[in-house]
Parts: sequence; structure tokens; C-alpha cells
Amino acid sequence: MKKEYYDTYEMLYSEYVYENDFRRRRPFLYDEYYIIRTIRKSIDNADKSNSLRPDAKYFLIVNFHHLIVRPLFEQRPYKDRQIEKEFTELEGDIQDDIATIVSETKKEAEGEISGHQIMRTIDKVWKNLKTTRLELWG
Repeated sequence: MKKEYYDTYEMLYSEYVYENDFRRRRPFLYDEYYIIRTIRKSIDNADKSNSLRPDAKYFLIVNFHHLIVRPLFEQRPYKDRQIEKEFTELEGDIQDDIATIVSETKKEAEGEISGHQIMRTIDKVWKNLKTTRLELWG
């Protein structure tokens, strides 16, 4: 990867949470921003060894946000307090899935982990990911 793109992905990842800070907010315990922060924390926790390249981190945050979280927020009746349980489960599923993806990728990787390696691992562990139970994409 060219250095300038490495730096660009690093910036995009670092600013991703803040970029969404002032977007649509809904009066609900689990707003979209809260879940994005969960995704970010999950990625950072799974990468304590700093082996994920910025493109891999950005790949994870964008995909979990736009392919799992956003469709759920577009379809759910946010005034219904019964869905708090669903989003509590989603938060745990996201944390577990990211940990699984990163740990499985690390088993086969040598050196820094790219977004492409993350993509290949997701394909391999797809059936074991908890968020696939939602049948949002795939």
C-alpha cells in the first residue's frame, strides 16, 4: 500500500466516529452514534497488538456500520422500548464478531493485516458470525 493511502485510511478511521457525531439523532438509548462507538471500541480492543493496517480498520467500521447498523436503524420503530433488548444483543454480537474476525485473521497473517485479508476471513467465518442471524445481507 502506498504511504499516502495508508495515512489517508488512518485519518478516515480516526475521524469516522466524530464525522457521524452530529448526523441524524434519534431519541433512543441506542442511537446510531452509540453503536458506531461500540464498533470502533471493538476494533481497537481486538487489535491491541496494533497489527491491523488502517485500511483493515476502516473496512471493518464501514461495513459493520453501513451493512448492519444503518439498515436496522432505518427499519425499526424507535419509540418502541422493547427493542432495547435487541440492540443490547446487537452490541454484544458486534463485539464478538469483530473479535472473531480479527483473531482468525491474525492466525494466518504475517505482519500487518490488510483490508483484503479481513475480507477473506469474513468469507471463511461467515457461518459463525452472530450478526448473520439478522439476515441483513450476505
